[in-house]
Amino acid sequence: MMNRSEVAVKPVGEQKLKGIAEPVRLYRVPQRMGQRLMAVGADVAPAAEDVLPYGGMHLVECTDTRPAWVGTLRERLQDATVEADPRRLRLAALALLLVLSVALDVWYFTGSGDNETQPGAMTAAVPPPPDPQIARNRAASRIARQAHAQLAGGHPGEAAAAYARAIELNPLLAADARTAADLVGCLGFGTESATPLIRKYFNPVLRDELSRRTSQPGALGRQRAIELLTDVGQPRAIDRTGALLEDLKDAETCNARREVVKKLRAQRDPRALPALKATLQGGLGGWIANLCLRADAEAAVREIEQPRGARAKNRTAG
Repeated sequence: MMNRSEVAVKPVGEQKLKGIAEPVRLYRVPQRMGQRLMAVGADVAPAAEDVLPYGGMHLVECTDTRPAWVGTLRERLQDATVEADPRRLRLAALALLLVLSVALDVWYFTGSGDNETQPGAMTAAVPPPPDPQIARNRAASRIARQAHAQLAGGHPGEAAAAYARAIELNPLLAADARTAADLVGCLGFGTESATPLIRKYFNPVLRDELSRRTSQPGALGRQRAIELLTDVGQPRAIDRTGALLEDLKDAETCNARREVVKKLRAQRDPRALPALKATLQGGLGGWIANLCLRADAEAAVREIEQPRGARAKNRTAG
């Protein structure tokens, strides 16, 4: 941006403009006005109309910085193009493209001409062979779904055999939650096909399923789960109190229930209190049915409800 003192003007005079009460002094900016640098003491001569502002000092000299041979080559090519036959030019262009294509093919298939230093040049574009385990895993999943449907349909033997084939294809299926639950569920049926499978592929998921099975209804499956956990060295995973409570429900005679009550008394687990108290109730019929175990049940309830410190004191005094 320029100020008033930097702009060359010529006075026009005072003019009265519309809407302004006082006369206004006007100036005209000439279309061209030369600005020259003068030496001290030099004569001031009238400047030509086409003199550049500031003496042309603001212009930068434009020079061609390219090497001389570039211009010479360009001129020769232009002359050759004008004089040459267009058909020969097309043939030359096609020949050049063919040479470039062959060179690229040789470079690609030979690994830039150095196969010994680039052993992967020939095989880089070849996809790796498919992993056979992927196909086995898919087949194992399909067989496992069939086994689950067979177990739901009441065919535990066929389900266990199908699970054996599936786990043989993909051993990781043995740690699947649904597979583990189905295998442990087969223990409650007459077939023993699931027992060797559980023992062979025992894992933490199967251990947890067996632990839950030890306190669930069904004496056969419960007993097999207890035996399996004992065989694989996991006796602490057995829910002893839960198993005894289910045994108490399954016992048909008073003497059988009395043996279970004695074991519950030895466990001293507060979870057994509701079942033990139930044996002492039931009216006259219940009193007669459980007459042989009443003394043991009352002692068990008393010892379980007794505070831990008093229980230890009584054992020491005894």
